This record gives sequence, structure tokens and C-alpha cells, in this order.
Amino acid sequence: MIKHFLKDTNCYFDNIYIISNFIEFDENGKVKKFDNSKIVHSLNKTMEKKINKRILETIKDKTYQVLIGDLIEDQNMVEQSKWDKTLKIGILEFEEETNLKKYQEAFDIVLTKEDATFNKIEEILF
Repeated sequence: MIKHFLKDTNCYFDNIYIISNFIEFDENGKVKKFDNSKIVHSLNKTMEKKINKRILETIKDKTYQVLIGDLIEDQNMVEQSKWDKTLKIGILEFEEETNLKKYQEAFDIVLTKEDATFNKIEEILF
């Protein structure tokens, strides 16, 4: 989804690396397979463990990154101390009254279900 969105908006460049699960679909839109042997899930999201060594070498000196997550644990995907600038966007869709304060402490920006869209993220980034 992220890659397609960036391509559709002419914002997918050679210097963008997406660390995510990639899913291959069949002609009927059904999941065929995961296109990546290292499945990223909520208990193993430390990116340095998931990134291909070639990509890690390429991005090690980059100063900016955007992290988008919908779980409070997603804040830990990146070690903040290793990067000069990290924008962490949290998406809070459920139990807003209970979790809003926690999300606001963990993320720089919190989008709730009313505004948690790619259009809003595009608005923030551009």
C-alpha cells in the first residue's frame, strides 16, 4: 500500500526504503504469499534486525525518517538516538479515550480515526 501510494503520487524515489511486509496477490485479489522471508510483526519490529545489510549500509548516514504505526509498541521500531530527525506518527483507531494520552507521549503526531488517512499523512509530510 505504501509503495503504491508513493508511486501514484510521484513520490517514490531511489532513496526511499520501505521496511514492511510485502504481500503478493493473485489475479482475484486473494493473498498468494508474503514476498519477504522476514515477516515484521508487533513483537519483532526493531528495524535494524529486519533490514537487509545492503540497505542498512546505504541508509546508516541518513538523517531523516518517518515512522508510522498503529500500535504503541511501534514507537520502538527505531532507536531515536541513532537518527537526527525522526517523525513518529501514531494512528489511534480504537479506545481513544483510554489510549490518547499514551499515544501522545509515544508519538510526535497522533491521528485518530476521523483523520487517520493517507491524505492526512500526505498533508503533514508535504
